[in-house]
Amino acid sequence: MLFKTTGILLETVRPYTGNAFTDSFSEQDMRSAHTSDLVVIDAGNHVGFEVFENRVIVFFFTGRRQFSDHFNRNHEYIARAAAFLKDLFEYRLLHIAFYKRERLCCEKYWLLYDDGRKKRHIATVRSRFANPFCSSTTRSATWHFDRAAGVFSNRQPKHPDLRAVEVVDVSDACYIELFCKNNVFSYAVMEMLFDSYSGQYYWAPAENVFPSGLYDTREKAVAAAREALDCRAKLQ
Repeated sequence: MLFKTTGILLETVRPYTGNAFTDSFSEQDMRSAHTSDLVVIDAGNHVGFEVFENRVIVFFFTGRRQFSDHFNRNHEYIARAAAFLKDLFEYRLLHIAFYKRERLCCEKYWLLYDDGRKKRHIATVRSRFANPFCSSTTRSATWHFDRAAGVFSNRQPKHPDLRAVEVVDVSDACYIELFCKNNVFSYAVMEMLFDSYSGQYYWAPAENVFPSGLYDTREKAVAAAREALDCRAKLQ
């Protein structure tokens, strides 16, 4: 590690990533005399940052942001880079790709805040010129950093009902919530659905599943929920 700035930025993202850095090393740019510290956090989605002597480049998917302070040298750019990295890992990232027919012509990225603030545009990537008279389409995806997996994902994390006494996983895309009141058990089945508008997988009550009855044991409630899923599968 060549630069103190690299350590500052690593400490900024450590609460989200732990020590799960794919790479952290110094490299020489063969095209120039610049030497940098390169840190790759999510290699599959091309997310990380690169530190030079007086600038920082944060890269994410196909986008990037540069923070520099070539003239004042008061290192204020480091604080801005750290704040941006924190937001990148804390909030959701909306990516919209714009196509002319099947040709990708532009991509835009926004941060989506959960505290009522308006979404913040953070990058635009222009690919190539396309005929402006061609039909236009867009494709979107909403990403968040999955701390458990250590990568960015477009699958919402599970948020089980706080009243549930137990959660039983059926698969990666389905789980059962168990409830108990006065020693009587009931269930709810949650499954993952896809929202094509936001390009995000989200959890919702399972469709076309028999509603829960009342059961005197946990095992009977789980068995009834699994049977309801089996019946739905047979009918589809």
